[in-house]
Amino acid sequence: MGYFAEAIFAGQQLRREGVTYFHSVYSRTVGLILARVFNVHLSMTLHGPAEFFDAEGFAVREKVQTAELVCSISDFGRSQIMLWSSSSDWHELQVTPLPPDGRRRSSANILWRSR
Repeated sequence: MGYFAEAIFAGQQLRREGVTYFHSVYSRTVGLILARVFNVHLSMTLHGPAEFFDAEGFAVREKVQTAELVCSISDFGRSQIMLWSSSSDWHELQVTPLPPDGRRRSSANILWRSR
């Protein structure tokens, strides 16, 4: 009930501001409810590993099905999302890697240095 109440409150705020698109991090259930109730566009990033250990409990299949874009921080994460989602939704999956030292990097020129 807490997730539902939070989604309704957030949805009303978004509607009031004219927001029709939002991005959810860490596979939030509030985002799933909000997208379904308020007809807003959802994208999300799944970092793992919690979602991958309990994909059913985190409703990964339903969240991927609802989202228009699903980002993973690694190819491994993408493979885990694929494992727990429908193949008809795989076109929505993108890998957006995070550099280990937090700096921005070009996908065309990847260079990581250890300190």
